[in-house]
Amino acid sequence: MLKEPSRFYRWELLFLLFCAYFLHQADRAIFGVLLPSIKSELGLSDTQLGLTAVFGWLRN
Repeated sequence: MLKEPSRFYRWELLFLLFCAYFLHQADRAIFGVLLPSIKSELGLSDTQLGLTAVFGWLRN
């Protein structure tokens, strides 16, 4: 026997989609914020840092 969907099913789905979108955007933004720290801790040149950023961007 199938259970009837909740009255708030659409709002629950919208909330879950919003959370997924927020986490996706936060994941992309945090990399840009951390680039200066990554550069100083690893002693990377600007070219190496740029390549790191490109590969980080491509993984998304």
